[in-house]
Amino acid sequence: MFNALDHLNGLQLIAVLSPIVIIMTFIKKREEKADSIALEDMNSLQKGWVFLSLLAPGLAARILNMMTGEERERMLKAGEGLKGSPHRVAYPVLETFFKAENQKGAPSKDTEELCRYLNLKYEDQPASLLAKVRKAYL
Repeated sequence: MFNALDHLNGLQLIAVLSPIVIIMTFIKKREEKADSIALEDMNSLQKGWVFLSLLAPGLAARILNMMTGEERERMLKAGEGLKGSPHRVAYPVLETFFKAENQKGAPSKDTEELCRYLNLKYEDQPASLLAKVRKAYL
């Protein structure tokens, strides 16, 4: 088969391989969707859990330690119910936080940049972050 492909010019090669590329793209999209969390199926506590999971582990641990016992237990139970990757819901969850912070929305579309920003801004102010998490998700 590969010998036959050697004799094709550029357009012919694209015509031969494009159905394979389309099928592989379709399969990848379906796998991503099946393995991800759906935003519309999440309650506010689950969104809060995803938000905490996006923070640096040390900052998230300090936030959890500062919560009341009831808040912490509710948040942990909400996190147990989530299955799959939070990648698709990361930006909407972060946007919810920024809207609760009285901003129009997230200042960037890059979730990694937003997470770095939050980690740097609140690493020395976990109590302030906890108050905003309570307002946004609890």
